[in-house]
Amino acid sequence: MNNKKDTALLSDAITLRLKFCLLNLINDLTLPESQSPPTERLGGIEKELVGLLPSLSEALRSPDSDRSSLNTTLAELKKRVVEEASPIFSLMNFFCAAQDIIAWEQGGRLFMKKPFDGLDDSFIIEAFHDLIHEADPDMTGVLLSEIMSTLPCRMSKGVFSDYVMASFGSYGENADEAIRFVRSKTLPFADKKASEMFPEYMERFHSLINDAANMTDKEIEDADEELSVCAESIFTLSDYASMIFNDINYMLALSSFGYDLDFVSGENMIIKDIFYSAIELKSKKDPDEIDEELKAKTNEKSEEIIDSLYDSLEGVNDKLIKRYDHIVQKSQQDSDLEKYLKAYITLTVLYNIEIETAIINAEKKDKTLTAEDYISEFEKLTADMSPYTKKQFRRLFMQFADCPYDAHRVLDYVADSLSYYDGRKEKNSVLGMVCGVLYDFSPHGHDHDDCDCHDHSHGHDHSHGHMHL
Repeated sequence: MNNKKDTALLSDAITLRLKFCLLNLINDLTLPESQSPPTERLGGIEKELVGLLPSLSEALRSPDSDRSSLNTTLAELKKRVVEEASPIFSLMNFFCAAQDIIAWEQGGRLFMKKPFDGLDDSFIIEAFHDLIHEADPDMTGVLLSEIMSTLPCRMSKGVFSDYVMASFGSYGENADEAIRFVRSKTLPFADKKASEMFPEYMERFHSLINDAANMTDKEIEDADEELSVCAESIFTLSDYASMIFNDINYMLALSSFGYDLDFVSGENMIIKDIFYSAIELKSKKDPDEIDEELKAKTNEKSEEIIDSLYDSLEGVNDKLIKRYDHIVQKSQQDSDLEKYLKAYITLTVLYNIEIETAIINAEKKDKTLTAEDYISEFEKLTADMSPYTKKQFRRLFMQFADCPYDAHRVLDYVADSLSYYDGRKEKNSVLGMVCGVLYDFSPHGHDHDDCDCHDHSHGHDHSHGHMHL
């Protein structure tokens, strides 16, 4: 069967992806040594990984080299990284929850101090109606979830349970994965290892979240500043673990497919040279022996080559997307094409998977989670929280889980919430939050001067220290 065109396309995709693995590995190995290991075990794993670099270099000299031992060791290291990083990402998610709740409280108080003259409920409902129908179909679900999570939660325990059941039910056979993801974002404080590893952080975030509603404006401002200071150190921890995880995957990708360095580099002498230089620099046991100028130039060169290859990768990916279903169908009758397809899928997963996803996948081995499990755990873990704090965590659920309501039901929920707050001092805060969603999601740059909305951002920016294309 003649499937040369599809085989060649997959071959190009595999080659380019391997090259990106190689260059990203080089880039990571030559980053400035600006951070210390967040835990002793992670530091030990990094040293073991560095100790494997000469073996990788030797393996890539010949396509016939025996790499089984190297691959086994790398796979075991990856398991250990995932296990060690799990509490770090629980801490990070708990930090994000605290940051969100403090920002919500801070933003609400800002809105309450400034009246929204001439803005009525009908305007809000009409604006949301137009926004939903004008939104990109792929973004509608995200928009509906965002609308639900932007309003103060108006659900009783029973209604919220029904909402959770319907939400997770919409995921079908992927419900278990969805539950674990949402749980990691909305109940991160359930991780006992995180509390043991980072007791001061975890206790402080608990305190800030529980006390937010009763804080003075000055205390809220101070809490926001405190969390901003915490952000750098916490994301440094997660970035460190992420980089080790990604580098292991890059090494596995380079080692597992039987290709040598000439093939992966396209016999490019510059790529080969910076690869060997990166390994030599990273393997130096005495920091004083490292040529920092060479290290910086090697890092810069790897980034230049990555940039130069990006358009090629995008072009191949676009072609693959268009032909993917066709290739899958053809591969069922062509064993050679099937091998290329499996290699492409495996390599793509290795390249793209993030450590947080790997942590969630690792937890699946314990037991299957159901929506009932989540509801039971949620109620148990929030039982001693104030009603305000519990509603905040319900709101977070609506943010991270798919909205099971259709557009009309969401609009009914908005109308009910707006009506509930009529005559209450919080009404201005609710209107401000609503205008924030209209501002963020409006596809036409809608002018919200009439509703005098505020653009309140409380996001954060952090990277893993490498280019993840």
